[in-house]
Order: sequence, then C-alpha cells, then structure tokens
Amino acid sequence: MRLRRHLLRVVAALVLGTLPVAAGIVVVLLYTTSGRLLLAREISTRLSRALNGRFEVGAIGGSFVSDLVLDRVVVRDTAGELLASLPHAEVRYRLPNLLGGRIIIDHVRLLQPVIYITKHPNRRMNYEDVLRLGLGPPGGPSPLVEFRDVRVVGGLLRLALPWSPPDTATTDELRAAALAADRARPGRVIEDSREGLRKVITFNPLTVTFRQLRVATPDHKPLAFVIDTLATRMSDPAITVTNLVAGGWTAGDSLKFTVTRGALPRTDFSGGGAVTWPRRIPLYDFRFDVPRLDLADLHWVSPLFPDLRGRARVIARSESDTRTDYDVRALSLSRGPTLVEGSVVAVTDGNRGLGVRDMDLRLTLLDLDDVRRYLDTLPLHGTLTGTVRGDGFLDDLNLDADVVFRDARVPGEAENHVAMQGRLSFGGRQGTVLHQVTVSASDLDLRSVRLLAPAVILHGRAQAEGTLDGPWRDVTFDGDLVHRDGERPESRASGTITLDTRGDTLGLDMDVELAPLSFEGIRPAFPALVSRGTLEGTVRTSGTLARLDVNANLHGEIGKVRAEGGVTLLPPRWGASRLQLVFNDLDLAALRGGGPATRLNGTLAADGLLDTLRAPEGTLDLGLGPSRIREFAFDTAIVRLAVHDSLIRLDTLDLRWPAGARPAPAPSAGAAATAEPFASPSPPTASASSIRSPSCSAAWRVTRPGAPARLKARPGSIWR
Repeated sequence: MRLRRHLLRVVAALVLGTLPVAAGIVVVLLYTTSGRLLLAREISTRLSRALNGRFEVGAIGGSFVSDLVLDRVVVRDTAGELLASLPHAEVRYRLPNLLGGRIIIDHVRLLQPVIYITKHPNRRMNYEDVLRLGLGPPGGPSPLVEFRDVRVVGGLLRLALPWSPPDTATTDELRAAALAADRARPGRVIEDSREGLRKVITFNPLTVTFRQLRVATPDHKPLAFVIDTLATRMSDPAITVTNLVAGGWTAGDSLKFTVTRGALPRTDFSGGGAVTWPRRIPLYDFRFDVPRLDLADLHWVSPLFPDLRGRARVIARSESDTRTDYDVRALSLSRGPTLVEGSVVAVTDGNRGLGVRDMDLRLTLLDLDDVRRYLDTLPLHGTLTGTVRGDGFLDDLNLDADVVFRDARVPGEAENHVAMQGRLSFGGRQGTVLHQVTVSASDLDLRSVRLLAPAVILHGRAQAEGTLDGPWRDVTFDGDLVHRDGERPESRASGTITLDTRGDTLGLDMDVELAPLSFEGIRPAFPALVSRGTLEGTVRTSGTLARLDVNANLHGEIGKVRAEGGVTLLPPRWGASRLQLVFNDLDLAALRGGGPATRLNGTLAADGLLDTLRAPEGTLDLGLGPSRIREFAFDTAIVRLAVHDSLIRLDTLDLRWPAGARPAPAPSAGAAATAEPFASPSPPTASASSIRSPSCSAAWRVTRPGAPARLKARPGSIWR
C-alpha cells in the first residue's frame, strides 16, 4: 500500500509539474513575439517537407484551434518561382476536419495578395505540383481541399501560359515574325522563361468573394468555384469587370462557367459557356444576353468598334486559334439620331482581320466616321440610311446595299441614293476596290460626285444603272446614265466610262452613245455654251484632260460632225492637237445660238492652245466644199491661219462661188465699193492691203449671173 501511495505521489508530481511546463510552452509559443516567430519557422519547415516547394511564414497568430492569422507568407514552387505572396491572411477552420485529413477552410481573407498561376509545358499547373495533386498511385484518392467564404481585396493574379508559334511558321524567320506580330497586339505580353516563351495575363486589381473554391476531391473532380462578387481589370484581352456573379469549374486547359449577373463599365450581361486555352490564345464558346451594351466595353473584340450603345444577344465560338465568330442577334445600337438594327456574325481572323457573315442591318443616319476605322480609304463623309447585307472579309466582301447617303461636305447635306450588289475590297494598297458591282438603281447629286471627280462640272442630278469595276479612284462604269438639272431637258448616254482620279489631272476613258445630249440641259455648267438642240451619236476618249484623244461621230440640229485627234480641256486652258473635224450640213446658227443659218460641208484641222493667262498659239486649217450661208452658196472656201506671238498670220484665203465678182481695192471713207467678174481661169489676187486691218470691208455686186468668181490672198497677210 505504501508503495502504491508513493507511486501515486510520483505520478501526481510529474503531472502537476509537467502540465504547467507544457502550458507555459504553449503560452510562450502563442502569446509572445519570439514564440510566434519560432512557431512560424517551424510551420514553414514542416510545410516545406510535407508539400513540394518552399514555404515562408513571417508571423503567425490566432487561437490555432479554430483560426489563424498569417503575415508575410511566401510560397514558391520546386523551381523557386513565386506561387503566392500573402502580406496578410486570416483563416478560420474546424479542427476536426483538419485532423480527419480534410482541408476545409471555412473563411479566408487575403489583403493585397499576389498569386502567380503557371501552366507548364507538360500541361500541369504549378499549384498542382506544390499541393502534390494527382501524384498519388493511379486511381488513388486525393485529399479534399476546399475553401469557403474566400475574400480577396486588392490582389493581383498573374496567369502564365506556354506560347508557341502557329503551325504555318516553319522557319526561324517565320517564327520570329509571328512572335513580333503577337507581341505587337495591344495588351499582349510574351516573356522568356526557363521553360520557353510564356504569354502572361494579369488580373489587377482583383477584388473577389468566392462562396466556394474547391481545389481537389477524393474522386478527382475538377476545380470548381462559386463567385458572389468580382471586380478586376484583365490585361489580355483588355476587359474591365465591375461586377460578376458566376459559377464554374476548370480542369486542365478548360474553363466552363455560368454568369448569373455580370457588368462591365457600361454593359450588363448574363449567360454561360466555356473558355479553353490549349495553345496560343483563348478559345471561346459562350452565349450572352446583353440588355445594356456599350461597344466601348468590347474593344477587346475589336478596338475599332464605334461609340454606340444598345442591346444584343451574342454567341461566340472559336473555329480555330486564329478565328472566332461572334453571332450577334436582336442587335439595336444608337447614339443620338444614329440607329443600327439587325443581326450579323462578326468574324475576327488573325490572318485576314475583320469579316462578317449573314449580315443584315438596317441603318438610320449612321455616321460614316463610325466605320471609317475599318474603311480608312473610304472617300465619303456623311451618313447612311437603308439596308446593308453582306458576307466576307473586308478584303473580299459580298455586299447588297440599298442606302441613302447624305453628304456632309455639301451644303444642305445632298442626298444620294444607291442600290448595289457585288464584291468589294477595302483597305488594300489601292484603297476601296469594286469587282463588277451591279448598280441596280441610283440617284446622285452631282455636287457629291464633283467632290470625288472635280472635272465633273455638270449641275443637277444623275441616275445610273450598270456595273462598277476597279479601284475607287480608277473606276469603270458600264451602263446607262441620265442627267437632269431641275426642269431642263434630260440627257441620256449609255456605254463605258472610266474615271481616273489618282493623279492631279482627271483621266477619262469612255465609249458612250449619246441618246441624246441636250445643250439646254447642260447649259448651267457651260455658261458660254449657246448651242441649240441636241446631239446624238458615239464619243470615244482616252487619256487625261490635259491630253485627251477623241473619236466622235455626232449629229443633231447643228448638223453632222466627226472628230478625231487630241484636245485639252482644263478651263481656262483649251487646246487641240492634230484635231480633225469633218462636218456636214453644219448650221452655225444652231451652233452659235443665233446669226444666219448655214449648211457647211468640209473639214477643220486645228493645232494649238488657248489660255486666258497668255497669248494663243496655233494653226487653223479650214476647208469647205459646196456649202451655203443663208441664200449665199459657194463651191470652195479654204482658210489657213497661224497665231504666234500675238500675231494672226493669214497663210491662205481662197473662196470660190458659182457667180460673183472679185473685190475692188479698199474704198475710201464714204465711197461705195464695186466688183468685177473674173475674166480667166486664173483670177487675179487681192492685194494684202485690202485685208490688212479687221476694219476693212468689201462688198460684191453680181453683174452677170453664172460667172465664176474667186477671192484669193497670198501668203504673208497679217492681222495685228
């Protein structure tokens, strides 16, 4: 008995002596600065042994039974690269879960954490390596790792994904070019690492509340999350999220999600889908309803989107790592009087740029400046109203449009209606190019046309039906044209016209049939034009207005005229180069708008230049056959003139008529002139003095009907 009592005393003494020591050790460890530092180092060591990588805990506090407070926590992977840096972390948990091997954290609060998630070339994530997820025997259970009520305030999340060039980059030069092109994208960061090139995406700042964040389960379910709220700025693509309520899961290189409510700065949305990143860029497959939409929030899709707001339904699907389709339905966008409604599949292609499919849009006063970023060579300024349908990329777009263009550069905003169907190309070296585009109807204000081709000086409006082909600044029209200027008579033409506005001087190649051209209809554009009636026939030209080759065969009230040669049509500079005119029944009264009626038959050869800024230069060779001036008929008239240095030189003047008399010497003032008939086949010539001055006059009196008459001047006669 005495031994038993002795043993009890010894045990009691040991217990009573040990418990205070143990309690003192716990108190020292938990409630003194040096003890917490020692405990933090011990925990860092044990975590580094239990898991892959290296753990550093700067300070530790809390009850340890249900909560911890950690400061200056740094986690690195096996390569020494940063996984997480946590300046301050608060954790609550239930100890039985931890003792049972279930890592269930009921509350986590992280202040300004920095988290680096890296995907290795072997497709494993760095956090999977650190936590030893998936490294057990095949089919073996994983631990349950789940975080609840996770709150991140002002954090930074960095996602690094392996980068590789496209399969088409088969040489070092092509791979270098692909890398340079990708690095040139807005927001794109591609960095070098020991494992090769990586594309880096950041979320900064990141403020988020996870209701649940499940990292691993015994049955190997993927990482899952439920987000109560999230706000961040994503770097690539450049998206600013102001609020997000969502859930989803991710495994490997796939993320599936459902968005209950999402908000960008001026856009609200809901929907769901998937994002994968197997190689170079994210691939999308999602659907969103967007009751409030601002295209400025979608510059990550295309930085060229105009400043429009409205609503839409969007279905995005990536066809490859270089091409994504955005199917936009129930689209309605507006800004002030501008309205765009309809549907379109917008296609973004890394190689060809922006394209569309099944585009069917209704436009109301759409400002062309809103689309000029896509069509930087478009030479128009104003608004469009009408319907536009199309398929293709900007370098090969099939378009069906019926629109009214209001030209902002013309006072009163001139209206131009065009209905057209065909292929167009935009943005190339030649600018806008039309490929056999059919113009089924048009009504154009020629003031707008004149801004594109200043040589078109006609007033009024023009209607055109036909085809357009070629670059905008060197376009060919083949079809029918009608010109109207108010209530004046209309003019019509059909054929082919090419306008080349690439240079300083308009190029004009045409082959048209006038049916007819009304002088009265075009007179406002040519105030000096006094001709009466119309012209019909063919006109062919080639060259520029500085040197235009002409071949024409025309007829009308003025008579019949055939013309061939070169002309200069640059008012006030007019010219002719080897111009040959052949005319029949030419009526100078109709041509000049008055004077005696004529029926002239003959030829005219002209060579020279007339310019109001300098004296005229050139030659004129007129030859007339049997003709009539009012009642006066003659057989032959030949006139050759030369103009040089402000002098008109008469080379030849030869006039013959069936009956008449030769002129007498110039009369003195107040005296009557007389004339005598020629007496021989070689008639005498008039002296130069009789035609030296334009003030000279001569009169003929027929003395014997039927007697031949001739008037001839020698070379060298001059008018000053």
